[in-house]
Amino acid sequence: MKLKKRKIKYATIFFICWFALLVFLVDGVLKFQTLVDYFGSYVWVEVSLLLLVILPTLAVYKLTKERKIGIYMIESYITRPTVFPMEAEEPWRIVENLCENITHLVEILDDEFDVKEGVAIHQSAIIGHNVTIKAPAIISANCFVGSNSYLRGGVFLAPGAKVGISCEVKTSVLLEGCAIAHFNFVGDSIIGHDVNIEAGAILCNHYNEREDDTVYVHVDGQRISTGLHKFGSLVGDGCRIGANAVLSPGTLLMPKTIVRRLELIEQDPL
Repeated sequence: MKLKKRKIKYATIFFICWFALLVFLVDGVLKFQTLVDYFGSYVWVEVSLLLLVILPTLAVYKLTKERKIGIYMIESYITRPTVFPMEAEEPWRIVENLCENITHLVEILDDEFDVKEGVAIHQSAIIGHNVTIKAPAIISANCFVGSNSYLRGGVFLAPGAKVGISCEVKTSVLLEGCAIAHFNFVGDSIIGHDVNIEAGAILCNHYNEREDDTVYVHVDGQRISTGLHKFGSLVGDGCRIGANAVLSPGTLLMPKTIVRRLELIEQDPL
C-alpha cells in the first residue's frame, strides 16, 4: 500500500473518531444518562469515549512514525539526487509498489525513449544480444545491458547504470552510475549511486529455509517487519560488493560499505 493510501486510511480514522467525539460534546452531554441507560453502565460509556480519543491519536502516531522511518532511510542511504522519484517511505514499500510506479513513469516519458509494450529504452542505451526485458521497465540514457541478461518484475535503470552479461535483475532500482558485473542476481532491491557489484555476487530476496519467511530489517537497534515475503537489499551510495558475496534478505548497507569477496551478510540471523 502506498504512503498516500495509508495517509487516507489514517486520516479517515482520525476524522471519524474526532467527529463522533465532537457530536457527543455538543449534543451527547445532554443525553449522557440516555447513553448510560443504553450501555447499562457508566464504565462502558467511559470506555467508548476513551477509544474515541485513543484511536485517532494512534493513527497520527503510526503515520508519523512510518514517515520518519522512510525519510531517515532514504536520506541516510541515498545521499544524492536521482531521477527516480523516491517517496518518503520505507524502501520496501518503494519495492512493493515498483511495478505500478514504473508503469506510470513510462506513460510520461519524452520522445527520446522507444516504448514498446510497457518497456521504455532510451535511444542512447546499449542492449546486448539475447536480452529479455519484461514490462514494466525503464532503461535510461547511457545504460548498458549485457548479453543474455534477464530483467523482470519491474526494473528501473537510472542514467549510466550498467548490467553485465548473464545477470538477472528482478523488481529493483539501479541508480546513476552503478554497475553489476556479470552472473549476478539482484532481487527486490534498491542500489545506490556508483555502487559496484563484482561477478557472481547475489542479493537474495527470500528466505526459503524459514517457516516464517517474512523479511525483517534492523534499524537503530529495532527489528522491523517489512510485512513482505520478498525484499532484498538497500545498498547505499558508493558501496563495493566483492565477487561471490551474498547479501541476505533485508540487508541495509550504509554508503561506502565494503563487502569482501565470498562474504555473507546476514543481518537478521535466526
